[in-house]
Amino acid sequence: MWEQKVNEPLITRSSYAACTREKCQARHGYQVELVRGRRWFWAAFLPVAFIRYGQALLVKSAFGQVRLRPRARVNSCSAAANLDDLTMEEYCLRLSEVRAHYRQTGEISQDRVCMNMLATRCSDLHLDRCHTGASKLPDAGIGLFASRDIRAGELITLYPGDALLYWKDGRKQSSSRICSGVVFGAHIPEDQRDPLRVTSESSRQYEVGASTTLSCVGDPRLDDCPAYLGHFANDGSVCDSVERIGEYLEETGAAANADHVTLEGCQLGTQATRDIASGEEILVTYGEGYWLSHLLSLIHI
Repeated sequence: MWEQKVNEPLITRSSYAACTREKCQARHGYQVELVRGRRWFWAAFLPVAFIRYGQALLVKSAFGQVRLRPRARVNSCSAAANLDDLTMEEYCLRLSEVRAHYRQTGEISQDRVCMNMLATRCSDLHLDRCHTGASKLPDAGIGLFASRDIRAGELITLYPGDALLYWKDGRKQSSSRICSGVVFGAHIPEDQRDPLRVTSESSRQYEVGASTTLSCVGDPRLDDCPAYLGHFANDGSVCDSVERIGEYLEETGAAANADHVTLEGCQLGTQATRDIASGEEILVTYGEGYWLSHLLSLIHI
């Protein structure tokens, strides 16, 4: 039985929003303008988007949208599209601040906080290091490429949780690929929240494990934001049989120049594992379990 959910607000008290609003205006000169949603929703993800940019910043979260405007007159926030100075350390700091707040207040469980954050896309993150294009691998379709030289250890892009697949007893313990439920990000339109589509084999090619109970499915139709393109990174090899596991591990390890990593336990990012030249295809290792589970599912169709 499918349980279709949409990620819920993190904030339940307007007092924290008011406090954060004052702190925001006092320390950084931002004014808060409500776009839609409840009066307090923006505070939950403000620390994530609360970055040092001196221009308007639009934040999308489970609660709606909010625009942060500097007091001084500035150009449109669309100018942020070509900016690229967000670091891994800075982004992780913002995520840790969100988790620390709810750990201290106890308003919402850490599991719920992490689920909501996994299913959220933020705008204007100043993360513009990659783009999609035809993969150089045979029969691989679309691939991910570096738009500039990227240093080892640098954050390349984020892995979106456009849909989260949930296993109440844990992914490892489940003997079936059938999950307990689906959670959609608030940025997904109502008419596109289709559990059958996101759990199909074609959609689950864009799935990656996020925790013991959740996996993220990136929507391949959403390919215009360089900050959220992790789901387009291909594996440099394929494991099509148990007998080939050893060979696969050797090949994929040699080809990989990046890895999907967990950020503060509540978001996924794609990080360079070695220096990557501009124009080079970004490759990760899916793991033999990914390939063999897909192979078994096709056999049972």
